Amino acid sequence: MKNGSQVSDPRVAPLISIIIPVYKVEPYLQRCVESVIHQTYSNLEIILVDDGSPDRCGEICDRYALQDDRVRVIHQENQGVSSARNAGMDIMTGEYCFFVDSDDYVDPRTVELLHDRSEATQADLVIGNTFIVYDNQKVLPNPHFNRVQFSKEELERTNVKYEYLYDPGYGVPVWNKLYRSQFLQKRQLRFEKNLPFGEDMVFSIRCFSRQPTIHLVNKYTYHYCANASTLSKSPKHRIVEQSALILESLRSDLELLNQIERNQDLLAFVAFGLVQQIARNIMIHSRKKYRDTRRALIQFGQYEIVARAIEKIAKEPIFRKVPRKKWVLYARLFSFFYHHKFCSITALILCMKFHNQKG
Repeated sequence: MKNGSQVSDPRVAPLISIIIPVYKVEPYLQRCVESVIHQTYSNLEIILVDDGSPDRCGEICDRYALQDDRVRVIHQENQGVSSARNAGMDIMTGEYCFFVDSDDYVDPRTVELLHDRSEATQADLVIGNTFIVYDNQKVLPNPHFNRVQFSKEELERTNVKYEYLYDPGYGVPVWNKLYRSQFLQKRQLRFEKNLPFGEDMVFSIRCFSRQPTIHLVNKYTYHYCANASTLSKSPKHRIVEQSALILESLRSDLELLNQIERNQDLLAFVAFGLVQQIARNIMIHSRKKYRDTRRALIQFGQYEIVARAIEKIAKEPIFRKVPRKKWVLYARLFSFFYHHKFCSITALILCMKFHNQKG
């Protein structure tokens, strides 16, 4: 081994595979890889997947492979982040798996802290907390976790699903989590290639619905760089159709598991979040914000799965179990108007909510 610290003994410590999809991140790639190479936990398999990046990222990946024998490089034609992550999963050999986005970076003790918790508890999934970094300088910590684990019974509760997806929302990204590889392989969990966005959320919800044992580490282990990537700022083409595809994908998976009835609240949460995301994207990129928001609402509401989800939020008392009363009030009021096809009012509500969005 040419590099890496010596806190953990590689003769006895489990191998951990770190998968980093790489595409057009030349200014940030070194920072990311260096943060992984210098982890206090040293028994790592670092898989860099060059997804046909047109810049010098491929060269940088190869240079790291020459410098550190823990680094493995895959070069492939551009197929998207889901394909890149799947390619890394195809060749990984670690007992654990950890995803890092190549424009982000991790704290030096990230792997050590998450691994230690998983070994102590035999958890399938360990989640660390996140710093959000703006313009490479302003750091905003996510709220502290109010629990250290989920029981399998708790995973069935509406308030826990809300917590997982919305507040603090630590369940949506894939990059703040240490996965036990055996759990992923037994459940045949993969990233869906035909989704242009939302692939993290779909993967995470599929993982959640298979009821892993989940533990939380209330340490700030991951630095998510909000302004580094242009992906969140880019206009999402056919966003309404693609959002409906996300919902249909999740519904099909839940039906396969015979879990559709007890997860109607989960689908409702996702549908409501997608409505907000559609509006936010329009407010950032459209010149005719109100008109385009209204049109998108009408189009999205025509999907049966969306209509049912919105009706559920508007009418059913189950969402009263959500702890944030302001969110419940907003969600139920918005959904009442949307369910009754008052799209002019709902478009106005969304325009007021997102009027300052700039990406």
